[in-house]
Amino acid sequence: MTKKHVRLLTHIGFSCMSVMCVAFASSLLLLLVSCQQPIGGSVDEPPPISQPNVPGEPEESKTPDAPVTPDTPATPDAPVTPDTPATPDAPVTPDTPATPDAPVTPDTPATPDAPATPDAPTSGENQNVSEFGTVEELLTYLENSKGNSVANPYLVKLTGLDLSDEAILKSLYGALSRFVNLDLSACVGESIPKITLTQAPNKANIVSIKLPESVKTIAAAAFSALENLKSIDMPGVIIIEGKDNSSDTSNGAFAKCPALTSVSLPKVKSLGKYAFYDCSALPSILLPEVETIGASAFKSCSNLAPMSLPKVTLIGSQAFYTNKDGPFTSITLGNEPPELEGTQVFYTSITIYVPASALDAYKNTANWTAVLKNRVAAI
Repeated sequence: MTKKHVRLLTHIGFSCMSVMCVAFASSLLLLLVSCQQPIGGSVDEPPPISQPNVPGEPEESKTPDAPVTPDTPATPDAPVTPDTPATPDAPVTPDTPATPDAPVTPDTPATPDAPATPDAPTSGENQNVSEFGTVEELLTYLENSKGNSVANPYLVKLTGLDLSDEAILKSLYGALSRFVNLDLSACVGESIPKITLTQAPNKANIVSIKLPESVKTIAAAAFSALENLKSIDMPGVIIIEGKDNSSDTSNGAFAKCPALTSVSLPKVKSLGKYAFYDCSALPSILLPEVETIGASAFKSCSNLAPMSLPKVTLIGSQAFYTNKDGPFTSITLGNEPPELEGTQVFYTSITIYVPASALDAYKNTANWTAVLKNRVAAI
């Protein structure tokens, strides 16, 4: 190799090293400038120094980088508030199991009115009420029915009959060829006339009888000597007649009815002579409105219990001569001492209860015997 060649190679080497040094210095300068740029960058900053093309890289593919304007750091989005988690639907409360209906308390059986309702037979099969508009219909029905007993009467109801008409009433009694509970509450009329058992023997088949509210008066002997009569219901009756001038005990409206145990007379004001004479099974009777009681009205009622007569003003002779050793040991009277007919109204062993405020009035009443006055006691 000649010296000329050596000098040429040396010159080329120095040229290359110079280019490399310049490139290195440019890169270093660019790096320093970049480090001095503020973080936020400014639109007035000088564009970055372009780097020389890397040797060997095609010139056309090297689009000079646009001056890199550092992105304004994006304002961080407000932290995305996570969707409030949907409040979970309140857990579906399972349908409260329907509170089982309180067990149906069976209707408290109605306390039977005392006295017992005369509609229902004491026992037996004939529990259905048969209703009739005429006596002829009733007559046919009973004639075609089988025989029965006092304990198993037919329940029959008549409608529209005029009970004040003696002929109609007599034909009705004549039709009673079987034992019956006789409901006349849908009939009319203001009084029940006297028709004796001799005149209408079938009347003895009445086990109970119910009258309409319209009936106000019961004639003497109207229901006397009915041996099977157990119950009477007479809601409108005010007067029960008797024959004051007669000594015939059968003239009592209900005299000598030995089976009678239930009596409803809520409005009666007057009981005639012998009204309930010798009704030996009669245990008690409520007479809240009664004012006058005829002679012997309850005589020989051996099963009669103590009773209250708050409004009575007159009591006939022997009205309560019952059974000296029986259950009728006391009676309760009202504020005014009633007039007593005769000296034997009560047995002398009875206790007479009166309001304390009326005690002196009873002790000083004129027509009471000293023996009875001594039996008076305050309630």
